[in-house]
Amino acid sequence: MRVFTAIDFSKPAKDKILFAIEELKKSCSKGRFTSYDNLHLTLAFLGEKNDSEIEDIIRRLNKIDFERFSLNIGGLGKFTRDSGDIYWIGAKSPELIKLREQVYCLLKDYGIDNRFTPHITLAREATCSELNLKFSDFKETVSAVTLMKSERINGKLTYTPIFIKPLN
Repeated sequence: MRVFTAIDFSKPAKDKILFAIEELKKSCSKGRFTSYDNLHLTLAFLGEKNDSEIEDIIRRLNKIDFERFSLNIGGLGKFTRDSGDIYWIGAKSPELIKLREQVYCLLKDYGIDNRFTPHITLAREATCSELNLKFSDFKETVSAVTLMKSERINGKLTYTPIFIKPLN
């Protein structure tokens, strides 16, 4: 099963991010836009893991000892790709970097990449012209780390929580 750790968002936060996606679409001639249900911030991508590895990952994630914190969300960015760019909204907080480091230390035996650019993907393989994104920065409370399963169901990319570790 293909898995990753993530910060999931509240409905009001997802609504604000969806607004940004709808605004971005107005400037793009093509792109694969993130669906509402899949909006998240990836902490660590783990890839294909078997059932015993999943059990071990859950045991390790249960060791997270971290307080809830406020995350600042805002600022449009992009990763340039030949097949089309990845557009994203940034996420900033000193606590986010510390939480990500804790997750990395717990899971580094699984070969995860230590590079980390906190972001929320809006679109992949996108070709966009002038961007006049009308999006106001906002804050979101981070209250849990989620282990997500990534799969295609009836051709649709679907992320399903399989474990949630609440923060203190």
